[in-house]
Amino acid sequence: MSPVLCDYCESSDQDVLICPFRPYIDATRASVEKKINELTDKMIETLKVRIVEYSQCFSQSRENYSEHDSSLGSLKPGVSLYDDFLLGLP
Repeated sequence: MSPVLCDYCESSDQDVLICPFRPYIDATRASVEKKINELTDKMIETLKVRIVEYSQCFSQSRENYSEHDSSLGSLKPGVSLYDDFLLGLP
């Protein structure tokens, strides 16, 4: 049977509750966890802002595309591929 190791210092001769490294490791873990949460929140806020920016850009692009410039001619193609296909059949 393998010895039970302390979760903090991996020592087999002391209890987790009395490990001298426990307060330090707990504080470090809490600090790292807090920093990760802060960075995650900041990243989510940045993504939200960018999504709004790009969705507005996409909407404007779509509106500009739907506004037809008559100098370009008709948006409907002059050739129908379907008709060409039918003419080629025996």
